Amino acid sequence: MRKQKFIDCHVHVFKLYDKDGRNYFDFYDEIQKKSGAEAINFLSFHAGSDPGKHYDVRQNILAALYKLHNPTAYAYGGLAYPELPIRGEIAGMDPATQHEELMEIGFDGVKLLEGRTTTVPLLGKHLNDPYFEGFFEKAEKNGTHIISHVASPLHYWDPSFADELPERCHYWKGEHPTVEELFGATYDVLEKHPKLRITFAHFFFLAEKEKTRELEALFERYENVGIDLTPGTEMYGEFNKDPAFYKAFLEKHADRIMHGTDVAFPSSRINYMFELSTNVYDVITADGDGTDIWGIPAKGLKLSDEACEKILYSNFKGLHPQPKKINVDALKRYTEKYKHLIADDGEKAEILRMVEEA
Repeated sequence: MRKQKFIDCHVHVFKLYDKDGRNYFDFYDEIQKKSGAEAINFLSFHAGSDPGKHYDVRQNILAALYKLHNPTAYAYGGLAYPELPIRGEIAGMDPATQHEELMEIGFDGVKLLEGRTTTVPLLGKHLNDPYFEGFFEKAEKNGTHIISHVASPLHYWDPSFADELPERCHYWKGEHPTVEELFGATYDVLEKHPKLRITFAHFFFLAEKEKTRELEALFERYENVGIDLTPGTEMYGEFNKDPAFYKAFLEKHADRIMHGTDVAFPSSRINYMFELSTNVYDVITADGDGTDIWGIPAKGLKLSDEACEKILYSNFKGLHPQPKKINVDALKRYTEKYKHLIADDGEKAEILRMVEEA
């Protein structure tokens, strides 16, 4: 058992089964047992970069079913989209209504992928569009915690990396939103909703040393803004360049940082998912070289016990002293309402049966 208690605030479930017939209940039960995590937190989203495969409303349903299976688990719901790109509000499916539905079911927060570089073109809208305003109003008023993915690694917009990146990541060619547009939309939301409780995944992609000043300015201006340490491998590459600097940064801002791994099911690298479930923990708590973060041999930062306790456990626990209980009747109503958005790929009937029998 590891010395520090920890919660993984950032994992995903996309399907009921993987290609080998393993189900996600068994997988995440084993992840929690092997890693020693006190709890895991599922993040759902429905406007992903790979539409039509598994980025649909089943994610919310599977996460809720796992909470029924394992009461230590948390889950953040995602917004569903009846059509892409968004053309206008569909009665009863606007983001503000969906916020109410997710909270009634017993989700602990909301996950947004809506600010991701490849998601914005699918939606046809940025986060500061009036379409989302009612959602942010409710989230701020109710104190709903959001974990949000905004933008992408910044070097994806730098043509000097052309030989190192796949062509789909050549964002400088003008086929994707600019960095300024993506961050600008998010800063507009924060300006309108300064009390919003929001954590930006992957260090907000601001891990370059000179960019950390931008993070510190956000921390100073907005009391409820934070980041998580979910890979983003470029983050750990930056840590390697100056471990002392980043150790000091993480110690100073330990109240604003949470631990996450991005473990996902299903995955073509299923064995590595078990390693990843503790590798981020090891970077935070240990010293030495060689902890693998998606191929980056990350240096251990060995933070103080106090900083580790905050980042690994108490920051998330402070938001959610206990996981919310699932309201099965609300889950059944939600499933009936949104089941037409579940792709019929062989799992749909079983998922619907599981909800009916819950």
